[in-house]
Amino acid sequence: MPVYLAIAYVLLIVLASLSPFTGWRDSGAPVLAFLFETARNYQTRFDLMINILGYAPIGFLFGMWALSRLRPAFAVLLAGLGGGLLSLAMESLQSYLPTRISSVVDFVCNSTGAFAGALLAALLGWRLLESRRLSAVRHQFFYPGAATPAGLVLLGFWLLSQTNPSISLFGNGDLRVWLGEDSVEFHSAQFFIWAETAVVALNLLGAGLLAANLTANNASAGRFIFALLAAVFTVKSSAVGVIVDADRAFAWLTFGAWLGLLAGGASLIVLIRLERRKRFVIAFASLALATALVNFLPMNPYLISSFELWREGQYLNLNASTRFVSALWPFAAMLYLATHSARRESLYT
Repeated sequence: MPVYLAIAYVLLIVLASLSPFTGWRDSGAPVLAFLFETARNYQTRFDLMINILGYAPIGFLFGMWALSRLRPAFAVLLAGLGGGLLSLAMESLQSYLPTRISSVVDFVCNSTGAFAGALLAALLGWRLLESRRLSAVRHQFFYPGAATPAGLVLLGFWLLSQTNPSISLFGNGDLRVWLGEDSVEFHSAQFFIWAETAVVALNLLGAGLLAANLTANNASAGRFIFALLAAVFTVKSSAVGVIVDADRAFAWLTFGAWLGLLAGGASLIVLIRLERRKRFVIAFASLALATALVNFLPMNPYLISSFELWREGQYLNLNASTRFVSALWPFAAMLYLATHSARRESLYT
């Protein structure tokens, strides 16, 4: 599991560091020149904290992986250096992006975070790896196999994609901006309410059935899906409250979202009882249809107007990354479902 999480987190760091992936140019300066520049005073305490905390999970996850193969001292060294090299690569590539600034302070903070995470893994990692209670819960609640950790990582990215305030609830798979199809058409409010209801219900159904197929039985599936929905409410509200305005923390919970949650939840209660192969097929079809609706329906002018005065500020790069994750998530999920459906069915039966 740490390996899957570490790889996924590396991809997330690449997205956060290099978004929006446009405007690449060579400034003519040496790639590593930023290491020898005088530290600039544009970094705030918030920036420094984010740089340290952002790389701590890398050190921790790679440290957990290395602990099973190396002595603790070497595991900490390997994981910390790995995080530092990743930061060095990201800072170097940022020198080719006009919207990003390479900084030795960022590199030092990132490396510090990676070593801190690796040290934490050395101090606590063995307890987690050898915890009988944790192992028992894992085997009783989730189905064993290599596909399950990958599915859990996918659901983690699904939760992450909900943190972007400019994306409606479960509005994953939106490629219109990239394809130049971001025009706005005005329809009645009822039209957009029913459109949002359909998108929310279908995406919830697809993600819920994907989650159900990672669990050992229907009872575990129901608890897991409920926990995921609780996490969505917490993550979405917290993100909107912090990034936009605390008074608008629940602005995303529109009438259409409520209807979609009710419809998707009712569908899950019925369809979760089906055999796993059928659940895979329905999950795939639900995500495919929801993605098609997101891209072929006109953009919601009511959603756009509600955020027209919002300024992303220091969250600009974070929101660009989560928008990228949100756009690609349904396609990754459908690939996962198509790849593992037949094989997992033969294992369960």
